[in-house]
Amino acid sequence: MPKSEIEAHWKSSVSMMPEGLLDTLTPATIWQLLGFLESGGNRGDEWPRMVAAAGA
Repeated sequence: MPKSEIEAHWKSSVSMMPEGLLDTLTPATIWQLLGFLESGGNRGDEWPRMVAAAGA
């Protein structure tokens, strides 16, 4: 969607992540998710690998 089509935006008071989702993930997968989020999705970033290794 082009930015020009966005009429308004605001911060939400609730998370977009469904409640209980983390309960279905292994600790290693949670660490990988945190690394991905911290990197902004940049696959070349060292941070996701470091976080995933720390959680392994």
